[in-house]
Amino acid sequence: MKLTFFSKVITLLICIPLFVHSMNVKAYSESVGHSVIIVNDNWMTYDLYLPELSVGKNLGVDKDMNGYLTKEELRLSEESIEKIVNENLIIRSGEKKPVRKVSNIELVKHWNAPMVLIALEYKFNEPIHEYSIEYNIFLDQIDGKHQNQAIIQNGEIVTEYLITTENNHIDGKSTNTDLDENPSPENEGETNIGAFLFSKILLHTFRLFT
Repeated sequence: MKLTFFSKVITLLICIPLFVHSMNVKAYSESVGHSVIIVNDNWMTYDLYLPELSVGKNLGVDKDMNGYLTKEELRLSEESIEKIVNENLIIRSGEKKPVRKVSNIELVKHWNAPMVLIALEYKFNEPIHEYSIEYNIFLDQIDGKHQNQAIIQNGEIVTEYLITTENNHIDGKSTNTDLDENPSPENEGETNIGAFLFSKILLHTFRLFT
């Protein structure tokens, strides 16, 4: 039975605190990153948040090895960071590869934790019907404990994924196709949000802590 609008609002009020608490607890780990991904007609935006300590240690950005990054250290390492991300974060639509663009790299506070934000854009020549995300950042013998909590907005659907060494691949279909035909991967935790309002508020709540 479909939920009425009032029921959806009540469900929202119940679920949002639980979602925020779950995400906030995990955010403090130096090995946990976050991803906010939006699937559009023929392009995707991907806001990648990596722990400052992990970036400094694993990518050699922390030149003085004091456990903190400065804007200057980050600026001098932008090219190497971009290279590592492009090599270890593979986005496809079917068999097609997009034009990649890193629009911004900066130090931010995200979920009350120091993070490096890497804002990415992926543009395809044709509309996205199926997409795949292969995430290998820090997972290739660099940090076996690394995880990334990803939230994907695909039209009216918002889905949460936990990316780990064992589950680092996401497959999905655009809302232009029949989503019910798409099998759920093991690392998927679809929130089953039918209402567009619900998905918008959930995504906005996720971003409030940036």
